[in-house]
Parts: sequence; C-alpha cells; structure tokens
Amino acid sequence: LKFTPTIERAIIHSGTYLIKYWLEVDMDEQAKRFKERNEDYRKIWKLSPMDVQAQAHWYDYSRARDAMFEYTDTPDCPWYVVPSNDQRRARLNWLST
Repeated sequence: LKFTPTIERAIIHSGTYLIKYWLEVDMDEQAKRFKERNEDYRKIWKLSPMDVQAQAHWYDYSRARDAMFEYTDTPDCPWYVVPSNDQRRARLNWLST
C-alpha cells in the first residue's frame, strides 16, 4: 500500500487518466442481493462460493478498505465513493462524476 501513491503518480504523469471509484454497499443490502441471487435462477451465476464466505468477513474487509483509503486516497488520485444501495441511482451518480 505504501508504494501505491508513487505508482499512481507515475501513471498519471505519463498522461494516463486514473480514476478510482468505490461502490459502497451496506451489509444488509449486500445480504439481500446475495439472497436474491441464490433464489433467482437468472441471477445465480452472479453468486460464487467466495461471495458466501466473504459475507462472514464483512468487518475484516471493511477494515482493509479503510486502510486502503488511508494509504491511497491522495490529492493526485482521490477515491470517489459512490453510495450503491440503490443501484439505479448509483449508476446515475457514477456517470455524473
């Protein structure tokens, strides 16, 4: 993580646009989506065994996300957090940034 800002700066200075988005979904909404995917044969392909296991590690992943933001959210290349509980609004908000 400590080398990421340097690498991102090099990418940006080379002329590449680097934009970082984080689609933020809360725990209850994620559980609801997993349940829907599990019960709807049209969406079951979106659900992997890793997704099911990951739900149990929600807080571990949240701490890792916070650490990632702490190290990599820089003025040169900030993170854009898009609230994504409402998928339609999230897509519109993402497109407007």
